[in-house]
Amino acid sequence: MSAAAHTHRSARSTSRGRRHVRAVADDVAHLVERAAPAHGPAARVTVGRHADGGGAAEVVTVLLERTAAPARARPHGIRIEQTVEIDRLPVVDDDLRARLLGAQTTSLLLVGGAGRGKTTLARWLAHRRGRPLATLDLATTGDRSAASLADEIRRGTTAGMTLFIDNAHLRGPAALSLLVGVAPEPCATVVASETPDAAHLVDQVITLELPGIAAIEALLRTDVCNVDAKAARVLAALSLGETPASIMRGIERARRFSSMTEVSVPEALRAVTLERFWTWSPRRRSDAALALLRLGDLSQRAVSAMTGVSRDTLRRRGAA
Repeated sequence: MSAAAHTHRSARSTSRGRRHVRAVADDVAHLVERAAPAHGPAARVTVGRHADGGGAAEVVTVLLERTAAPARARPHGIRIEQTVEIDRLPVVDDDLRARLLGAQTTSLLLVGGAGRGKTTLARWLAHRRGRPLATLDLATTGDRSAASLADEIRRGTTAGMTLFIDNAHLRGPAALSLLVGVAPEPCATVVASETPDAAHLVDQVITLELPGIAAIEALLRTDVCNVDAKAARVLAALSLGETPASIMRGIERARRFSSMTEVSVPEALRAVTLERFWTWSPRRRSDAALALLRLGDLSQRAVSAMTGVSRDTLRRRGAA
């Protein structure tokens, strides 16, 4: 029986009790984010290392143990969305934005590692076309044959749809060639992969790099209320090297914290960003600190104090 079961109802109903529960929930959410993605001893060690006490580590450990042996997922097939709701492009630089807005191709390969925004971009493209989206995630299809998946595409798609084949790197060239070629005309086919192996099957290839400072700043100015231009540039520099998915998780965490406290979202995001910044390698922190210095918004002394990178390092690397 959990500790919560022994708590008197009147105590749980107090304002202080509700604030405590929300604070603990946020702590547990943070621990889950920091925990290793795999279940088992390694994940529990990670949780224990980052827990601050108060029972949070035990809570997360129980959650991990309860899901340590999940039932084998049933293989999935194609998923149809009649209407795709997404209001803007993912985090991309201006050149890529212009290419995407002007693209008239019928087939496109998105290349990039996890968290780069491939799925978001595919959904945006479908939204822009105003047609249904048919998604086939090859990470969820188990050992189903390419022929059976191709038959499902034929049965499930109609002319004009956007067909999105995700995690294409999990299948070989012959299978991909079959899947890309079965969509009815004039469908638009978007293939997402961590490698460019399927480039010969499409009209255009888009490689999604990690966003630069300008792209991150634009995201922050759009998604975070009341963040001024200088603060957005500083936070963007401190986020250099992050994936769009990681940046969005940081924004959501800042919003959760702000909703439970009197701290503004920009202030909470600064704390979240700096906390993440200190988990990076020294070289990566040095790169971000140098980019922050080159923006010209902060002095060398201020950059050093914020990032922990010595002024000698900043001078030496800046002169190189």
